[in-house]
Amino acid sequence: MGTTKPSLQRHFGAVGELSKSSAITVHVVHLRLWDQARGARFYLEEESEALELVDKASRWLAAFDIAATGSVLSALRWLCAETVIRYAEVLHVGVVVVGSRRRTMASQALLGSTTYQIEKMSSLRVMVVHPA
Repeated sequence: MGTTKPSLQRHFGAVGELSKSSAITVHVVHLRLWDQARGARFYLEEESEALELVDKASRWLAAFDIAATGSVLSALRWLCAETVIRYAEVLHVGVVVVGSRRRTMASQALLGSTTYQIEKMSSLRVMVVHPA
């Protein structure tokens, strides 16, 4: 996930407030990123690590009486936004909630921002939660 614990609490707090305002189920999604070299996929983390993150997030939400399901999606590192949008469209979600990391303008220009791409490309409503 790459975010600090206080940042995660802020993200989940925003999701909790949103879920309590209407009867919704939260779909926790973690992207298990991969790169390709010489025709083979090289994952950037183990599947067990990704599943553990999703399970931990789902349990955290359940502790606050927020109904949650979890999924791990495999995504080519350069297609993160497309993968999230496609999955959200299949589930017919009402709002896509994504976290945003603070980056310098230079790193955003060089590396891009998955959150920005989701906002720009999606026809769905997008809620961006910024770190404190």
